[in-house]
Formats: sequence, C-alpha cells, structure tokens
Amino acid sequence: AAQVCYALSHAHERDCVHRDLKPANLYLAEDGLVKLGDLGLARDLSNSRLTAEGQTVGTWKYMPPEQITGEADIDGRLDIYALGCILFEMIAGRVPFEGPDFATIFDQHLESAPARLDVLVADCPKPVADVVDKMLEKRPDDRPENAGVLAEELERILSGNVAATSNAVPAPDDPSDSAIEPTTPNLTQRLQTPSDSMVARTTNTHTLAIVAAVVVVVIAAIALLWRD
Repeated sequence: AAQVCYALSHAHERDCVHRDLKPANLYLAEDGLVKLGDLGLARDLSNSRLTAEGQTVGTWKYMPPEQITGEADIDGRLDIYALGCILFEMIAGRVPFEGPDFATIFDQHLESAPARLDVLVADCPKPVADVVDKMLEKRPDDRPENAGVLAEELERILSGNVAATSNAVPAPDDPSDSAIEPTTPNLTQRLQTPSDSMVARTTNTHTLAIVAAVVVVVIAAIALLWRD
C-alpha cells in the first residue's frame, strides 16, 4: 500500500488522477515492487477532460462517493479512497461494501460507514484500522491530505513508531503478573510457531516410524531363525 501511495503521489503531482484503482491494475514485479498500471480512465486535471462532466466511470467496488455522483471537482483523494477499499480487502478478505448490484453498492459508498477492520480481523493493528477508516471517509476533505502524507503514515506504522495492536494485553502492575500472555497469538506468532496439531502430527509420525522399524527387525530375526 505504501508503494502504491508513492506511485499515486508521482501521478498526482503531475495532475493525473487514476480514477480506476483496483487490484487488477496493480502489478507485482519480479523485484518485489508494485507497479501502477492501466491509466485508461485517468484524468489530466490541468489539460483535458477524458469524460463528460457528470458521467460515472470506474469500478463499483472501489469507487468513492464523488466519483459515483460524477463530480467535476476531483483530485488525488479520489484515488486514496479506492486504495482504502483495496487495503480493506487485503486485510479482511472482502471489500468494504458488497451487494447484488451496482445500485446497492453505490448506496453504501454514499451513505454507509464501513466496518472497523480491527473488529473484523482480530490481528489487525489499530493504527492500520484507523488509517483505512480515514481513507474511506465520504468527504474528500476528511481523508488524508495527499498520497505522500498517507505514505509517510504507512511507513510510520511499518517502522513500529505507533502502537502495534488493538488487542494487546495491558502491561501488568505487578511484576509477578509478567507471565500473562494473550490467549490468541498474533499473526506473526502463528506463522512462526507450529500449532499443537502440527506438533501432534509430527510426534505421531515419529512414533509410527519407530514401531515400523521394530516390526521390520523382528520379522528379519524370525526369518533368520526359521532358515537356520
């Protein structure tokens, strides 16, 4: 998301608003960098209008309110809203607003508040949920000022200069309580620590291997004795 912000900042500084930011228009290069592509609906704010005023263009699930209503006065904060939808989807596994048709989705973009990410996903850090909430504000003036500012905020979160999680266990007042740990490990812990079922499966596998080896030795001994 931070890399996309840098790409958007580069475009916005040149008066180019993407207007169709969605996962299909983000490309992961072999060097690990995200590339922003498909500027087919981009608008050059300084020189020309690529669509008629009042016309709605874009992709429903990632479209900010001002794009739905076909506002003429837009800026880069339009793309910030779309990136908020993408970041929400990356974390929650679904877009902020869903429905059977575009009218239902449009109505939610215009009127409904998205769910909090740190409520939907227990491991989502509160600062990330706060940033996404701000990106998904209905009014452009309530969103991050520009993509560069947003990139800096995401970098601060990545560097650990803000609170880490929304469900962290409070620091104990009594040193004897220092052994208290969260009942549910966070995502990093789950990735780094094998689960009980994995350990159990490994133990069972080792046990079966030992038993099999003993059986083979016994059968071999019986065969030798029988031959003698």
